[in-house]
Amino acid sequence: MERTQKVKKTTAILLEETIEELEQKRKSVEAQKRELEIEASLERVRTVAMSMNKTDELLRICEVSFNELKNLGFNNLRNSIIHIFYDDRKIFTDYDYSDFSGGEITNVDYKSHPVVENYLKQIKSAKDAFVEIEIGEKQLNDWKEFRKKIGDYDDPRLDNIKSLYYYFHSIGSGTIGISNFSQLTEDQVVILKRFRNVFDLAYHRYTDIKQAEAQTREAEIQLALERVRSRAMAMHKPEDISDTVNVFFKELKALGLVPIRCGVCEVHEKTRSWTAAITNATQQGDSYEIFGDVKQLGHTVLENMFKHWELQKEYYPVLKGAELKEYNQFLKTQLDVQDYHENTTHYGNYFYFKEGFVFAWTEVELSEEELDIFRRSTSVLSLTYRRYMDLKEAEAQAREAQIEAALEKVRARTMAMQSSDELAETAYVLYQQFGLLGEGLEQLTIGIIDETQMVMEFWLTLGGNQVNRLFRAPIEEPIALKKSYLAWKEKKRSLVIDISGDELKAYYNFFKSLPDYKEYNEFRNSQSTEQRRVIHYAFFSKGFLALAS
Repeated sequence: MERTQKVKKTTAILLEETIEELEQKRKSVEAQKRELEIEASLERVRTVAMSMNKTDELLRICEVSFNELKNLGFNNLRNSIIHIFYDDRKIFTDYDYSDFSGGEITNVDYKSHPVVENYLKQIKSAKDAFVEIEIGEKQLNDWKEFRKKIGDYDDPRLDNIKSLYYYFHSIGSGTIGISNFSQLTEDQVVILKRFRNVFDLAYHRYTDIKQAEAQTREAEIQLALERVRSRAMAMHKPEDISDTVNVFFKELKALGLVPIRCGVCEVHEKTRSWTAAITNATQQGDSYEIFGDVKQLGHTVLENMFKHWELQKEYYPVLKGAELKEYNQFLKTQLDVQDYHENTTHYGNYFYFKEGFVFAWTEVELSEEELDIFRRSTSVLSLTYRRYMDLKEAEAQAREAQIEAALEKVRARTMAMQSSDELAETAYVLYQQFGLLGEGLEQLTIGIIDETQMVMEFWLTLGGNQVNRLFRAPIEEPIALKKSYLAWKEKKRSLVIDISGDELKAYYNFFKSLPDYKEYNEFRNSQSTEQRRVIHYAFFSKGFLALAS
């Protein structure tokens, strides 16, 4: 009997130990199974996070995280959240996902609510900070109003709860977290941290890649700007600015910006107009250059261009349909721009500097990064235009110096005259100086008007040859001489007479009929037949100076 009792006792002990061992094994198996479930969930989040190429894909990570946390028993989960901080703008972007709302993106100001300010203060206290926030029953109405104010989606689930809980782990430049309808268990807090660790690694990989891409992009932009700058610095004459604009257009295309047309314009404040150097894209993908003047009057867009230049404030008109057609038709009266379909939308982008502006019309609205490229280009092109203005001033000064030198030579010859017979040599000196100034003349005439005999006396240089004799002709010749006499009589400063066709034949026949015009007529006969003759007159007290070509 005693032996039986001992066996029973021993068996009971062994059975208890076996049951305890089996329970421990069961718990171990369940723990291992749970760990495998967690690892599988983390791996799915890791896979999506590691494939991220742009910030909008953060919503996809929120979605995967939400679904995996639900699978892991987060039964009161409201949504999964990622915040990215932008300290320079004092905002953070809220990416959140739930099976109720789908994906949502909202920008939140750092100072928008006391709860937000407190959250930021805590989460920025350390790189590995963890923040738990409870929105109690008394705060919920205020919190719902705040969410509505910032444009967050309406969530009726918040109407039937007593508290809302937020949990956030820092990732340095932002946070990853959730909102929950109940307080998390310690195990759930640990799981959430493991999700944070997976995302943190993937996100930092993403930011490293983006930083490298940004550095490469910056190098491309700097190279493009340097090419524009180099072309600008190689300018030798004002007309070269159109080449600079063409380089600017090509560099924009190389950077992925394809404007419909772009250009640089010099504004003339007194006349409310601008001189444009433009590169225009064709629908076939080619481009052509336009150079011309445009009045900034008669159309709202043109008038606003001028107003914004006065304010030195960027201007962004948007035209589509009939408005676009009307503007292009109006512009075509002044510039050779092409027509576009009415069903397209064009976005104008105007960037101003002291002397004018840089502009581009595009078929899509430019991003902030693309606008920044144009702003930086404007800084370069404004230097280009100042160089252009310097060249114009230098050309004008050089031209003025040439004119002054020519006038001095004519003045010296005139002052040395002793008799009217020397006017032939003076006419020759004048002809030479006009030639040096780049004026292609066939004939230069000094004319003296003798009203007593109603004749004109001429000293000529023909085709570069000095004619050493005096010519006379009656004032009554109707095509040129009578007109020039009447203009002189009316004390006009100048006159232009344009002769062609039958009038030109009659004009030359008149001189052929004069007996003293042998040299003149021989010269005319030696020249090719003219179709047109333009005579410019400048009058003085005794007569005129005439230039014919």
